This record gives sequence, structure tokens and C-alpha cells, in this order.
Amino acid sequence: MRHTDSLILTAALEFTDDTLLFAAIGVMTLAAALLPRLLGKLPISIPMVFLAAGIIVFALIPDLPDPHPSDHPDITLHLTEICVLVSLMGAGLAINRPLRWKTWSTTWRLLAITMPLSIAAVAVLGWVGLGSEPPAHSFSPRLSLPRTRCSPPRCR
Repeated sequence: MRHTDSLILTAALEFTDDTLLFAAIGVMTLAAALLPRLLGKLPISIPMVFLAAGIIVFALIPDLPDPHPSDHPDITLHLTEICVLVSLMGAGLAINRPLRWKTWSTTWRLLAITMPLSIAAVAVLGWVGLGSEPPAHSFSPRLSLPRTRCSPPRCR
């Protein structure tokens, strides 16, 4: 074996952070495709398997970064948005009923009555029970504009 051949071989076997990330994403994608058939009629869902795998990986590999959500708020926000979108897409694709008012009456009642009441209850519980503040700036574009130091009659 020549020297250049050994350099090519070692360069091909080196793993960077990006390589490991893409390998992990590939393994997760393969598992997501195969697990529904493998689990079959077992009372275990795919999210349970992925949660267990995450716990095992973070317990066995000591050099991984701390996955605490409050340490990485931007990443946490985007990952939760992606999870919600993927979950809603999966739930929407699983619905197998014709689009008629009669067949969707339960869904409309859940959307129109139960969902707003649940959101309000969680918001009040978080506000009163946990002492958090309502995020008014994220719902109103007027409140998220930069503040000026002049009063409104003088600002032009």
C-alpha cells in the first residue's frame, strides 16, 4: 500500500460533526420507515422508541452537549415547530373520512370549542400557577415594533 492510498483510506474513515449528524438523520429516517412494520401490533409507538433511543444515546455517549431546552431556546423553538408540523401532517394523512359537514361535526366542535378553551386554560394555568407572563408581543405586530423615545404627537 502506498502512502497516498493510506491517506485516502484514513480521510474516508474520519468523521466530522456534520458526517455524524447526517448519519444520525439517515438512521432515524430508516427507523421511521421500518418501525411501523416491525412494531406491528405491539402496544409501543414510534415516538416511544425514539424517546428511549435518545435517552440511551445521551446516557452512553458522554461528550454530547447538554440537551436542556432552556439552554438553547432558539433550537428548541424551531424543533418544536417542526415536530408539531410533522405530527399534524401525519395525523392529517391518517384521516380516512369524506369531507362532509356530518362526518366532520365532531372535529369542528373540537376545533371551535375545545381547542380554544384548552389553550386558554393552559395559558391561565401558566400565568397564575407558574408565574409566567402572557407573550403579548408575539401575537401583536404593533407591540413588537421598536420603541421610540419620543411621545406619539412629536413622532413623525
